[in-house]
Amino acid sequence: MMPSGREGQYPAAADEVRSTIGRLLDAMDFSGGWGYDTYDVRTGPLYLWLYRARARHAFAACMLRGLYALEFAAPLLYRKVRGIRPTWDPMGNSYRAGACLSLFLVEADKRFHVAARDILDHVAARAVGASGCRGFALGFPCITGSDKLWRTDVPVAHYTLRVARKFLQWERIFHDGRYMGLLDENIRFLAEGLPWIEREGILGVAYTPEDPLQVINIWADVSSLLASYGRANGTKEYMKKSIRLARSVLAHQAKDGAWPYFARWERSFGSVDNSHTAMVLGALADVALCYPEEVMAEIVPALTRGAERWISMFFDEFSGRFWNMVGQEEQAGTVCLGDALYAINRLVRSELGLAPALTGRLMRLSRRIVDWSLANLMLPGGRFCERRIGRWRYALESIRSFDGLVADALALYWAGGKVTGDKGRLLWTI
Repeated sequence: MMPSGREGQYPAAADEVRSTIGRLLDAMDFSGGWGYDTYDVRTGPLYLWLYRARARHAFAACMLRGLYALEFAAPLLYRKVRGIRPTWDPMGNSYRAGACLSLFLVEADKRFHVAARDILDHVAARAVGASGCRGFALGFPCITGSDKLWRTDVPVAHYTLRVARKFLQWERIFHDGRYMGLLDENIRFLAEGLPWIEREGILGVAYTPEDPLQVINIWADVSSLLASYGRANGTKEYMKKSIRLARSVLAHQAKDGAWPYFARWERSFGSVDNSHTAMVLGALADVALCYPEEVMAEIVPALTRGAERWISMFFDEFSGRFWNMVGQEEQAGTVCLGDALYAINRLVRSELGLAPALTGRLMRLSRRIVDWSLANLMLPGGRFCERRIGRWRYALESIRSFDGLVADALALYWAGGKVTGDKGRLLWTI
């Protein structure tokens, strides 16, 4: 953790954004795609016992808070003491490939084509799970909020769909079939390899084959990718599941327009945050764009309420500052930058039909959050901190948690101002 200077703003001119993307890619290339992660400390028998006992024993809760404080104060030293090594994470490195694909679409530089291919080849080699139904996991085991230990050989919905989206983007750009077989497996894992449940008239899909936790943004993102895959390949095989999942998401929207993180029957239904709300907004926009006749009329009013509530809850529209949780406005999480830019890219599509006033508001917001982030979250050398709390910044060389995500999202933002029409749509998977 390091002190920062006072908060500042400056206009993020296109060349400044482009040079920032270049510095991020160079830094990640220098490490060979290896890095630490904010989740890699959530492992080991002591941590597992403390985490599971925290609600029953005050001592365990106190010890756990102490470990969090030590890690926050000295993240690298803490990892060295615990023997935690850097890992090569498939999802984080898929973000690197995504940034290269965006740059290639604008600059037509074959070096970015080759770089994206080489990275995605390495990502593909790390697929896990049953043959014919493989997906992707974290590059390290960790204990999650559901008290489950996620193993490195069990694919996870969120990581699989984010990697698969890059395979789909590659296929839409180059049409060479290089990753089509594995993409088909990823889709089969999401549609058939995960536990699907029906409860209270709601269709849901679990986080992993071993973790039945029901999370709204996972429903939304799985629905989005199934729809995007179907549209790209001219198939309606998964349309019913995609639409039912999207309607499950719509059924969880609060009257004020917000979405919770958990399904209504999970123990923490009320929590709402910036990053996962952005995922829901962008994913629902994808589904509406893929199935306009079936669900556009249902989704657009929900997106209007949701986007307006999202902006009012988590952003200062004048400065561009943002935060992840209401009540924690002093904490700016870098992940929110990436997920916001992903969402806005789809929300402002003219064919979605949001009101021009809201579309303009979203476009201005994207410019301001990029401006604010470059001024306040970027570290010397071009990498980004994971979060800023007041004057302090928590920094860790992590590709999945922030550097890869930011590079990909900034490249999407930058390229979106350079290419339009059908070529511009290749920047995403719709």
